[in-house]
Amino acid sequence: DGKHKERLTPGDGYYSIYPSADLSYYICEGGGSSAPGRTDVFNAAGKRVRTLYDNAPLKEALAEAGLPVREFFTFTTERGDELNGYMLKPLDFDPAKCYPVLLTQYSGPGSQQVAEVWGPDWEDALVTHGYIVVCVDPRGTGYRGEEFKKLTYGNLGRLEVEDQISTARYMARQSYVDPARIGIYGWSYGGFMALGLPDDYPKGYDDNSPVNLAHLFRDDSTRLLIVHGTADDNVHFQNTMEMARALNKLGKQYDMMVYPDQNHSMMPDDMIHVREKMLRYTLENL
Repeated sequence: DGKHKERLTPGDGYYSIYPSADLSYYICEGGGSSAPGRTDVFNAAGKRVRTLYDNAPLKEALAEAGLPVREFFTFTTERGDELNGYMLKPLDFDPAKCYPVLLTQYSGPGSQQVAEVWGPDWEDALVTHGYIVVCVDPRGTGYRGEEFKKLTYGNLGRLEVEDQISTARYMARQSYVDPARIGIYGWSYGGFMALGLPDDYPKGYDDNSPVNLAHLFRDDSTRLLIVHGTADDNVHFQNTMEMARALNKLGKQYDMMVYPDQNHSMMPDDMIHVREKMLRYTLENL
């Protein structure tokens, strides 16, 4: 009946639970965002009975390396929407200085990137080079209730973009940010075909398609890198070709990396190469 709820996870953070068939035990896997999690076996009363793995060696190595820790924040857009985000700052962060900022985001329907979960990615390397990394979950993402999640239904790509622009504006107002050096990165957005077909929502697709907005790209002040694998069966390579066609027709200048026979995750061969490319491109242009 929903009454007398009791928390069984051992602390703050993000956990996955795997119960036994008779529900007398469960495996608990996870932890917070500041360090790798652990895996334990608990009984139904929430008492730890065995530790399967505590990630102690990795925790020690990371402590010596001195990786940045996520700082969570919220802000209100100019439209009145409150959004959740996290920020990674250089270890020697000085509020009197101005730093370049990279926005990293997925923004897909029902997704969540701003969470109390440990998971470093390539962007963390930028922090060691003096960059601030920021991630914000826009409208249409998950774990904020049904109304928030369904705001983008049938109109994908508009509200999410507005919110990422609002994030850039919010960061530009911070005294420790260089407003002329704000970039954005994203991979995939696999939800573009999940909420219906173009025939069902033609206006929603056409109005928000980057192909139809290529004329807004200012190549005199902005650098653009497009990366795609030709064997991508999630986002077809034709999408990049149509984007290139639109940019070329308008005389826009941009950069492109094509990975022959690589899938949506740049596998089986080129994940390391593409990460190195993204890191170098950001350091050189942002």
